[in-house]
Amino acid sequence: KWVLAALWLGLWHRQAGEREGHERSLEYALRAQTQLGLLPEQVTDDGEPAWVVPLAWSHAMLLLAARPELRLLQAEESAAVQLA
Repeated sequence: KWVLAALWLGLWHRQAGEREGHERSLEYALRAQTQLGLLPEQVTDDGEPAWVVPLAWSHAMLLLAARPELRLLQAEESAAVQLA
């Protein structure tokens, strides 16, 4: 199972305004982390890392998917469009 794909999907859910899907994606990624908090690219059905650990790309995607300030930017853009 792909941790990175789940995080990409989480980004899409957030941009589409689907909060539950976004939260599910983040929760999935956090469940996939090792005991040391490291994220692999993929995990087995048992939740064991199936690929490189740690993978910087997985960590970077988690940070992007979890960034709360992106919501603020989206809200500011919507307000600017309404004013125009």
